[in-house]
Amino acid sequence: MTEAFHPPGRFPLLPPLVAVIISLILCKGEQWLAIALLTSLILVGGLWTRRLPLIVAAVLAILFTCHHARRLNSLELLRSELANEVKHEFSGIITRRSASGLVKAEFRLEGGERLALYHLPEHIRAGERVRITGFSLSDERPRNPGQWDLAAQLTKQGLAGGLVVETVERLGLGSPVDRLRGGSEWMRDELSQLINESVTNEANAAIIRGVVLGEKGEKELMLDFRKTGTMHVFAVSGLHVGLVAAFALALGRIVRLNRTTSLWLMLVIIFAYVLITGMRPPATRAALMATFLAGGFLLRRQTTVLNSLFAAALVVLALDSFQLWQLGFQLSFWVVSIILVLEPKIWSGVGRFLLEDPYLPKPLWSRTRTIIAHSKEKLGRMTTVSLAAWIGSAPLTLYYFAWFTPIATLSSVVMVVLAFAIICTAFVALPFSLISKPLSEAVFQGSAASAHLARLSAAEMASWPGAWMRGGRRAPWSDGLIVFDVPFGGAAAHWDQAGGILIDGGSERGFPFEIGSSLETYGMTADSLIATHEDEQHVGGFVAALEHFPVRQVLVPDDSGKGIIGEISNIAKDREIPVVTAAPNTTFPVNDDCNIEVLSTGKVLGRADDRVLVLMLHWHGWRILMTSDAGRGTEERLLKNPKSISADLWIMGRHLYEPTGSDEFVNRVNPRAIIASHQGFPSDERIPAGWREWVVRKGINLLSQDEHGAVMIKASPERLQLEGYLTGESVILERSGSESP
Repeated sequence: MTEAFHPPGRFPLLPPLVAVIISLILCKGEQWLAIALLTSLILVGGLWTRRLPLIVAAVLAILFTCHHARRLNSLELLRSELANEVKHEFSGIITRRSASGLVKAEFRLEGGERLALYHLPEHIRAGERVRITGFSLSDERPRNPGQWDLAAQLTKQGLAGGLVVETVERLGLGSPVDRLRGGSEWMRDELSQLINESVTNEANAAIIRGVVLGEKGEKELMLDFRKTGTMHVFAVSGLHVGLVAAFALALGRIVRLNRTTSLWLMLVIIFAYVLITGMRPPATRAALMATFLAGGFLLRRQTTVLNSLFAAALVVLALDSFQLWQLGFQLSFWVVSIILVLEPKIWSGVGRFLLEDPYLPKPLWSRTRTIIAHSKEKLGRMTTVSLAAWIGSAPLTLYYFAWFTPIATLSSVVMVVLAFAIICTAFVALPFSLISKPLSEAVFQGSAASAHLARLSAAEMASWPGAWMRGGRRAPWSDGLIVFDVPFGGAAAHWDQAGGILIDGGSERGFPFEIGSSLETYGMTADSLIATHEDEQHVGGFVAALEHFPVRQVLVPDDSGKGIIGEISNIAKDREIPVVTAAPNTTFPVNDDCNIEVLSTGKVLGRADDRVLVLMLHWHGWRILMTSDAGRGTEERLLKNPKSISADLWIMGRHLYEPTGSDEFVNRVNPRAIIASHQGFPSDERIPAGWREWVVRKGINLLSQDEHGAVMIKASPERLQLEGYLTGESVILERSGSESP
């Protein structure tokens, strides 16, 4: 008689999930031998021990590997196509739009490959079939320290690359599922608009939108929540689905529904919530897990929460294997697993101190004692769950965001209660909005009060000693200056003095991926912004910088209120940030050893590149000249200026129409080193080969950014050190006048 298979244990889906995860991690490059060996060992072990979960694990590992390998191959083919040509035309379906995040819009081609879209017109919605033309984003390695590796981030989401949309032609509608997603996002936008109309205080409205819809508010508004480790309340995830489930079950008890009907009501409300919040992947994951868990009860099958969690993970990875590399997936399943495993152990240790005497019969308890006992138990369980969640999430948040927040155990309890209040009132207000708008607005005031209390609580707890710590690496230019390498002739430099000074900020489109991400990686900030001239590639990023950083002052070259400079000034004034108009021959103190001198404001007739701030940075006795994109005309005016323009280091851009760096100007400045931007496109942004050779023959150290990328500068009274980010090469200027390469 053949030996029977052993019955599965309590967690039969754990071996298949582990096997699938390992096979997906190995499924890249030339790892086929490792995958084959892994699956063979699992299969042989399963057959030898007659354990069905191991056999299932081997089969699933093979299936997932084949599926993921096919997707990787398609992704690489499309990426090659994007790299070979600049302009492209594709037909497909808009599958997702988002108000925040790395990917604002997602596009699925006819063959199933996916792209990220940028600058997609607002009137194009998810679910529409379109034909688009656009330009592919560069996928070369980052040229600045800490910069987003855009290609790597898009790959983690299963996207072949990014496309800047030029034209869009509507072709019709997609499949019913695509149309459902489009309708879902329309409902999310309508609810967002309803919140804006019902809550007059913008900060409170942003908190409500964040809690209910997962929309991130301004970075300064979110800073206290980040410090207290409660940013998870602003991402529609398992927490929110759990709160919605609690609301649904409480509603079932109020109307006296039986257990089965309450579970069905819970599932209906959960999926309704997922629908009206845009069918976000985290919410969909949590809804799947809730379905598996509730399904066991509804089908009268014995189940465990952990096994339901593993089943949901397998389904999610089957639908999209790239979810494995996304932080949301890692946090969702890892933290929930830690809570389920660790929280009962923590509660068993502390619960006995909170629970009432078990030998005292409950019928003898007074009403007051019953309320106190129930409250202590609920609060205790919330605290132990919060502690377990923090233990599980702390390594990931420290690794990804460099934040360590011991206060999160306490702050999460407070924020979860307030988030529950916000969600409940929003759910009540939503049907009222169909009946009476004033009534809906009145109910939303409850959400506004909870949001206001959440802001105050976060600010108070963030101020406590030891509540939070910022980890991470020290910036390579800490206490120094970095000249960023920005595409298309843009410019940006960050001086880590006096709270951070950002001189230009690149383009608005590129700021989050280039300058913003670099500063965020190292915990840098910007207290002051200096705009050099009217060029979106130079200062457009300040629109985003005003949202990202706690800016306290802005320096602009003119006060005409026109163009991008005018837009930046108006945004700053609306936020009550002082805007200072530069005047020639004025000096702005930075600290004891640093100041910024304005040599020219460019208030003359001419092109934008001539209407430019020319600055001299004085730093530990070193003189650093920054001419931005100034050309021959500006140089001639500076030569007539009685002020000295001699400098140890010259940081220069390129004038779009006129030569830059005339012989007389270079001789008058007499720099010992030059940092020069150089762009392959447009051609006018290139350094002329003859000029480059002439400068080198004069003994000037030329650091061209096409070769070195960003250049980091450190200064002391004795030396000025320049280092290229891509090459690691250094030039050291000694006070004695000698240079050390």
